[in-house]
Amino acid sequence: MMNFMNKRLSTTMVVMALSFLSMIILIPACEAKRSFSFTKYRTTKNTTSAISTAPVTTVVASQTIQPTTQTISPVVAVSPSNFTPTSLTNISSMWVWSESAGIVTDATKQAEFFSFVNAPHSNAGAKINRIYLNGDSFDYTNSSNKTALRAFLKSAHDQGIAVEYLTGDSNWVITGNENQAIVRCNKMTAFNAETSDARERYDGIHLDIEPYLAPGWTSNASAGTDIYNDETEKNYLNILSNCKTVLKNSGQNTTLSADIPTWFAQASDIWSVITSVSSPLDYITVMNYFDTEATFLYGYGGQNITGGIGPNIKANVNVPMVFGAETSQQDPASITFFEEGFNAMENVFTRAKQTFGNNQNFAGVAIHHYGAVKNLKN
Repeated sequence: MMNFMNKRLSTTMVVMALSFLSMIILIPACEAKRSFSFTKYRTTKNTTSAISTAPVTTVVASQTIQPTTQTISPVVAVSPSNFTPTSLTNISSMWVWSESAGIVTDATKQAEFFSFVNAPHSNAGAKINRIYLNGDSFDYTNSSNKTALRAFLKSAHDQGIAVEYLTGDSNWVITGNENQAIVRCNKMTAFNAETSDARERYDGIHLDIEPYLAPGWTSNASAGTDIYNDETEKNYLNILSNCKTVLKNSGQNTTLSADIPTWFAQASDIWSVITSVSSPLDYITVMNYFDTEATFLYGYGGQNITGGIGPNIKANVNVPMVFGAETSQQDPASITFFEEGFNAMENVFTRAKQTFGNNQNFAGVAIHHYGAVKNLKN
């Protein structure tokens, strides 16, 4: 995970120009800075992926869904009141990266963390009920480390907060590296198996692998149905399948989830598997990195075609999806609520719940990440 986090210190830009005979290309002028690109935005070790850029806004016209015509009413807080640790509805989640070890082993930092999670920016209606904890921050051979982690997990569960083991590295999809993910899945299940108290266990594995950041993502594309590297896609899907097998065989009732960018429906070789009825994923977390209601709900340019909640739910009828927002300072500013602030983000979250809350595949919202959002202006 340290290598994975350090990779976020650089910026990767792969420029693509694509066209298909049977497709139309919509590139709103306001999106010109990020059209025909897919970029990994990184700042510090505290900041992980903030992808909101599509490689190209190419879509099949028949996939378009109509924006809502409802009158915009005043935003009302929506509370995740019926949450249970194993529930995949009404999710309000948050990534925790470099702060993970501190909030587990330091009593003061832990108290501050739970105070924030239960009422972010003093808003109890915005309570976080699921966290993605950097599981690679801990030495699982160290008994005191494990004791502290179990106590943290128990405290989180007692407060109605699920905890998933967060891990991932884009290099894992390179042939020969795939086992790195399986090692983590086995590590988590072994840790869980050492206690009979379910409150002292992780609730699942959360993979932030992001295969499109691996070398050669746009090469070797002849065999598949999309333009992306077939070997990379195959390795990524094998990781998901093998991790799911590990979790299933453990009998621990743990979930497998993964982060994907908002445009990932275009990677059809992967998309068709992870959104199928036999998907290895229990739910998907979409890095839906926009900073306005129109774009967060309806994607690039608010066009309701590529990215956003509406188009992703339209393209996926089988697997629950959580939609995440970025809060750290990024370039372009249009992929983060850093400038708009916490209340603006919560208003967008509330509108998302009002608009899509009745859709069985809208599972909730997520915040990236603790180190940034806790310092976000109101």
